[in-house]
Amino acid sequence: MAEPLSLALLGLVLAAVALDLAIGDPRRLPHPVVGMGAVIARLERAWNHGSPRARRARGALMTALVVVGSGGLGLGGDRPAGAAPSRAGLARRGVAAGQLPGHSRPA
Repeated sequence: MAEPLSLALLGLVLAAVALDLAIGDPRRLPHPVVGMGAVIARLERAWNHGSPRARRARGALMTALVVVGSGGLGLGGDRPAGAAPSRAGLARRGVAAGQLPGHSRPA
């Protein structure tokens, strides 16, 4: 059974939504999903032709490239090049992977 939403978490979520509505993404730094969409569109224009089997294979490769590329940028984007991972970065990765005790439960 799901845990009840705490008022502190609800306040944090509402503040984040309000801040996002007020400020949004800066025009000079578009949202990462926009970049992923541009990569997908370019690959689709270049690769989406030929036999159904070839298109399927290239589609699977494109999916793998986008997923691995996005994950790699996400993992490497929280610290400068060559720097050791921060505790916060490791904690975020651990929580995301469900590896920290107390942060994961069976579904």
